[in-house]
Amino acid sequence: MKKGTEYKQPPVADPKPVRKPIYPVDRVNTMALTMVRNIAYKQIAKMNKEIKENIQVDSEFTKMIDVNMKNAINKIIHDYKLIPFDGTDIPRETKKKDK
Repeated sequence: MKKGTEYKQPPVADPKPVRKPIYPVDRVNTMALTMVRNIAYKQIAKMNKEIKENIQVDSEFTKMIDVNMKNAINKIIHDYKLIPFDGTDIPRETKKKDK
């Protein structure tokens, strides 16, 4: 074989590391976060309705407001889930002393 004609394996990319949550399972109650999201979405809908009724604006503008507010709520919830957990912010039940 001539020099430089050998087959070279292409470099293999490392697989993307799987991001594991940095909080324990009991840190985030997903049902509570879903309820917070639903309440926020209802308030956003009310605000958009009021804007449409009271102020004459383009429908594209109200759609942009709607999407951006919902994105902000989702980002806040996502960022909350990523806060490191040291166990001090959740009150634990105290055991009753037997008499």
